[in-house]
Amino acid sequence: MIPGGAIREYTYEGGQSGGTIRAVDRSHIRIAEDGTEYAVLTSGRDTD
Repeated sequence: MIPGGAIREYTYEGGQSGGTIRAVDRSHIRIAEDGTEYAVLTSGRDTD
């Protein structure tokens, strides 16, 4: 678990590829010295 952050997983339909897309959004991965917060979003086709 990421302290002070969040992990969101979701699926949605559509986009240019069509079909179901699964995404994982991880926020507050790293907070820079200047206070900037970063997030990582990955997504791809849900083939299950």
